[in-house]
Amino acid sequence: MNDSNEIRVVVAERGGDWAAHADDHRQLPTLLLLQQPEERIEDFVSRVRDKLARVVTGGRRICEAAIVGGGRADLPAMSARSLMIRLLTTPMVASGGGRLSLVSAGPERLGMMGLLTTVAPMLEGTRVILDAIHHAPAFSTQAA
Repeated sequence: MNDSNEIRVVVAERGGDWAAHADDHRQLPTLLLLQQPEERIEDFVSRVRDKLARVVTGGRRICEAAIVGGGRADLPAMSARSLMIRLLTTPMVASGGGRLSLVSAGPERLGMMGLLTTVAPMLEGTRVILDAIHHAPAFSTQAA
């Protein structure tokens, strides 16, 4: 049985195929944060930061999370993902562990793998698991 304070968080960039990651096999409440159509990536990160701060200070424990890429492979998108990894893993470390998946389906795949190989060693011994999921491009549920 899950602790009633546990949640899953799905952060999806515009264009990311987030639907499969919002479906909960463990019956956890899911917080879905989607980049809006005209929202700059920097503004999206700020909104994610503010929402996660409220969630954590409200007593919720993020035990699972996914960052779903939207196909961008540029520096601003990579920097945003790096910050979102920190925003999601910091409360996981503080609460005893969790799992974060980096999800890609397009040109952002190599950048996501680079983030994984950079951050994973920093999380050793923390009980936070970082993994990567790559989907071949197919039907896309647009984050809107």
